Amino acid sequence: VRNYSRNGKLGVCDFGESTVTETGAFRLGDIRGLYPEEINEDFVRSFAHAYVGHHSLSGRIATGRDMRQSSASLHEALNEVLASIGIEVLDMGACPTELGYFASGQPDVNAAIIVTASHNPSRFNGLKCVLSDGTAMTRNAVGKVAALMQSGYKHGSSEGSIRTVDLHSAFVIELQSRFHTDELQQEMLALNGLNGTALTLAEAIADEFSLPVTWFREGPGPIPQQGTDPSDPLLAGEMKANMSTGDYLLGFAWDGDCDRFVCFDDEGNLVPTYYL
Repeated sequence: VRNYSRNGKLGVCDFGESTVTETGAFRLGDIRGLYPEEINEDFVRSFAHAYVGHHSLSGRIATGRDMRQSSASLHEALNEVLASIGIEVLDMGACPTELGYFASGQPDVNAAIIVTASHNPSRFNGLKCVLSDGTAMTRNAVGKVAALMQSGYKHGSSEGSIRTVDLHSAFVIELQSRFHTDELQQEMLALNGLNGTALTLAEAIADEFSLPVTWFREGPGPIPQQGTDPSDPLLAGEMKANMSTGDYLLGFAWDGDCDRFVCFDDEGNLVPTYYL
């Protein structure tokens, strides 16, 4: 794929097993690179044209972003170009990637694209995308979207729209249909959003299920210097120290875009993932 660098020059990356190159990564449904050298507004515009064109998308596409400083302008560029090629954009604003996956399963939503670089440090950004019902792009589709970008493909212009939507309540209602409060223990939980987007959804869930919680690194941004991998030894150690100040049943910490979490026991020890 041609990466759009700050000086306007294009760097070409080859597609290997994981499509990792010196100028970034283009993987199944997940694109990451340095901002603005590798991932920038021009890159996002080019991707939108190619993604819609290859999949022959029309109708509604849900979009959102994480808390990175560069995400707002990338998200704006994404929305504008999608609307310019006939898409009805459902703008979810700052939200967890999980809400994007949820949105893709809503009636008449044909895809979801979230501006995020997941747990990577703040100098990175990227895109996570799925088709309807959370369907990931195939490896073949990734290659063809990349080829369209490299060719300079532009999708036909058509009048679309941008509409702000809030799916948080719908997500909580979905959880209510699956879980019941009488099955939950009402003991204090320690939550750590690592200054990511977890707060935008987890707080509403805790309120709705009457879960007593204490937050650490609550508000979105700025993210920790080393990124937002909740299993990082330094961040896990920080969580253990935080939990030592109170009496908690369990602890939970999410990565930056809230599509991955880890658990801590009542003493603040990281629970190995193979137990989950």
